[in-house]
Order: sequence, then structure tokens, then C-alpha cells
Amino acid sequence: NAYSCPAAGIPDTHTTYMALVGDDHFLREMQPRMIREITGGTSNTAAVMEVPVTWATHWMEPADMAVDFVAGMQQQQNVAHEGGVNVLLGDGAVRFMGLTIATDVAKQLMSVSESVTAEW
Repeated sequence: NAYSCPAAGIPDTHTTYMALVGDDHFLREMQPRMIREITGGTSNTAAVMEVPVTWATHWMEPADMAVDFVAGMQQQQNVAHEGGVNVLLGDGAVRFMGLTIATDVAKQLMSVSESVTAEW
């Protein structure tokens, strides 16, 4: 149960939490990310995001967050929490991100090189 939200209603072996992996994201695929590289600030950079329940995957499967999710956030209906998703930030804080967040702001939150202050 450690990898799934009780509100998601998915099997215990599955998760709706996915890491952001890529050259401009909190994690990189094949090399570590130094904290000093997160110029947008760890409190303004998403590390893990909750995705729609229909995207649930086995927690051991090497599946990462798709940036495409952000572009269509307002159309997402099948999320575990009404109106938004949980986001783990680089500093360890968890925030609730509304589905109505502006796409450009959400993309900035996913970038290690852009600084943005979101209205949580």
C-alpha cells in the first residue's frame, strides 16, 4: 500500500505516482542530479506527480511521468482526488495541484531550470 493512494481504488501492486525523468526534470535517466543544478529551487520543482487512475502501473514497472499529461490536465476526469493531483516537490513537500493550473505554470514546475511560484 505504500505506493498507491487509497482514494485511487487500484490494486495494492499498482501506483499512480510517477517520477519526472528527463534532462530538464528532477531526475535524469542515467546519471544523478546535483541539487545545485536545480536553479528553479527545490521548493518550486516537482519530482513526482500523481497521474490519472487509468494510467496506473505496477509499482516496479519502469514507467515515468509523461509531460503530455500537463498539456491536457483540464480535460482529466479520472484522477483520484476531485479537482487535482498530489505533487511531491524537490524539498520533500507535498502540494495539491489543481487541474485548472495554467499549462505554462505546470510545465515550469516540472523544470529544474525555471523558477515559478505557484499558488497552492
